[in-house]
Amino acid sequence: MKNHIKRLCLLLLLVTLFAASCSSDDGDTSEGGDDSTDSSDSGDDSAAADGDDDGDAADEGSGDDAEPADDGSGDEPVLSDATLRHAQAVTVATWDPHGDQRTISLMYLNPVYEGLLRETTDGNDFVPELATAWEQDETGVTFTLREGVTFHDGTPFDASVVVANFERVRADGHPVNRGLLANVETVEVIDDLTVKYVFAQFDETVLLALSRFPGKMISPAAFDTVGENNPVGTGPYVYNSNDSAADNSFFAYDRFADYWNPQWQPFARVEITPIPDLPTQLNGLVGGEFDTGMLPAVPLLGQALDAGLVDSQQPSVGIGLHILDRTGDLVPELADERVRRAIALAMNRPAFYTAVNTGFPTTQQALADGYAFSGDIEDLSFDLDEAKALMAEAGNPSFSIDVPTFGPWNPRNGFVAASLAELGITVNLIDTDNMFAACQQVGGDFPAALCPINERHIKHFVENRLLPDGFLNPFGHVDQDIVDLYEEAETLPLAEGEALWAEISRIAHERGYIAMIGWTSTPIISNPETVSGVDVRYIYPGTYYIGDVAPVE
Repeated sequence: MKNHIKRLCLLLLLVTLFAASCSSDDGDTSEGGDDSTDSSDSGDDSAAADGDDDGDAADEGSGDDAEPADDGSGDEPVLSDATLRHAQAVTVATWDPHGDQRTISLMYLNPVYEGLLRETTDGNDFVPELATAWEQDETGVTFTLREGVTFHDGTPFDASVVVANFERVRADGHPVNRGLLANVETVEVIDDLTVKYVFAQFDETVLLALSRFPGKMISPAAFDTVGENNPVGTGPYVYNSNDSAADNSFFAYDRFADYWNPQWQPFARVEITPIPDLPTQLNGLVGGEFDTGMLPAVPLLGQALDAGLVDSQQPSVGIGLHILDRTGDLVPELADERVRRAIALAMNRPAFYTAVNTGFPTTQQALADGYAFSGDIEDLSFDLDEAKALMAEAGNPSFSIDVPTFGPWNPRNGFVAASLAELGITVNLIDTDNMFAACQQVGGDFPAALCPINERHIKHFVENRLLPDGFLNPFGHVDQDIVDLYEEAETLPLAEGEALWAEISRIAHERGYIAMIGWTSTPIISNPETVSGVDVRYIYPGTYYIGDVAPVE
C-alpha cells in the first residue's frame, strides 16, 4: 500500500502523555506465510499487503533473472575493507532460526543463514538463495539446488541437508514454524541437487514460509550446538564469537571467504550493537558511531531527519488489542460483544501513529487494497460517542483488566490504558520479562494483551489467533462461523478464497475479538555519508538486506 494515509490531528492529552515515549521491539511470535507464490518479477515496488497473487496453482522460479546484477564485465567484484556498524533496538533471542519467530531477530541471523529463496525487499517476489530454480504445482514444490555451496564449518550443502533441516523443524522447531510446514508431508530427494517438498494438502503459502525461519539451513553438524552461541550457516558472513561480547551487548561478523556470491558481501565486517534506549541510539547515529539504526519513535525520527540522516519505512508489524477472554472466564464483561466493540471504537488510531509510533492506521488485519481486505466491514474507526453508547447499552459496566507489558511496549500499552479509561475500564499494566511470551499464555493468565501481528497471509492469522486451538487463543474460544468459513477457504486457491478470508476478517473485527490499531513502520535510519542503498523490508521490522547496501567511499 502506498503511504498515502492522511495524518489526523493529535489530541493534546495524547501528545503530552506519549510524545516523549518510544517503542523498540517490533518482533513477533506469530510468523505467517504470504499469499504470493509467483516468483516472476511483478514490477510493483509498492508496499502492497498481500494483494498480488493470481491464485494460480503452478509456479516457476528461476535464478537466471533474479541473481544480483553486475557490471557486465564478468570480473569479480571489488571487495571493500569497510565495516558496517548497525544499532538494533533489541538483542538476539536465539541463534537457532528454527526455534525463533521474532522477525526482528533476522537482522542478527541473516548474515549467517540462508534459505532456498528469499523475499524481495518490497515483499512482492522471491529471489534465489540456495536454490537456483523452483516449480510449484498441486503436488508440491520442486527445487533445483545451488552447486558447490559449503557451510561455514566446511559441510557441503546438498539435498540430504535440506531433508535434515526439514525434519529438524518438524520435530523440534517453534510451534509456528512447524505449523507453517504442516501441509508438507515429506521432502523427497530426487538427486543430490534436486528436492521436492511434497504436499499433504496443497498450500500456496509454503514458498513464503521457506523464505523465513522454517527454511533457514543450518549445518547438520551444528544441530545440537546452534543454540549455544554457535550459528553455522552458508551465509555471506561468519559469526565471530571471539570478538562478540559474552553478554550479548555486541556482535561481530566477518566476510565468509568461500561464499558463493561475493556481490552480497559489500563489507569486510558487520558489527551489530543492541541499544534499547533509543535516544542513546540516536546520539550514536548523529555522532557517527553507527551507519544504520532502528528508530521507530516519532519524536526521535524527526530529530534524526533534521540532523541529515535518512529513513526507510514500510509496514512492518501489526498491533492489536487481543481480547483473549472472549467467554468471560476471567472478566465476565468481555463476553459481551457490545463491550468488545466499544473497546475497538475507543482506539484513536491516527493519534497513536502521530504520537507513539510511525505507521498506518487500520481497523482490520489487512491494509486497504490488500489481500482479504473487507469492504463490507462496519465502520470501527475512532468514535468515542458511539463507544460510550455501546457501553450504556451493556449497562455501563465499570471493571478492570490486567494487560501484560514490558519496557519498550509501555508507551503503546499506556495509549491503550488511556483510551479504555474513557469507557470506565481500568487497565492494570503488569510488567513481564517478555510480552511476546505473555501473549501466548496457554493457561490464560491475561484477559487481554496488546500483541504484535506479523502473519503475511490471513490464513495464518486465523489459525494462530481465531481458531479454537490457536496458540494466541489461550481460552479456546470457538466462533463456529469462523471455523466453517476457514474449513471452506483453506481448500481453495487464494484467488478463489479471498472473499471467504475477507468475511472471516469482517466477523472477527466486528465481534471485537481483536481491536486492531494498525501496522507500524519500523524505520531504518542511515547515514548517507557512510552508506547507501538501505531499504527496510516489508513486514520485517528493523531488518534490511546487507547485500543491497554499499559503503560510501
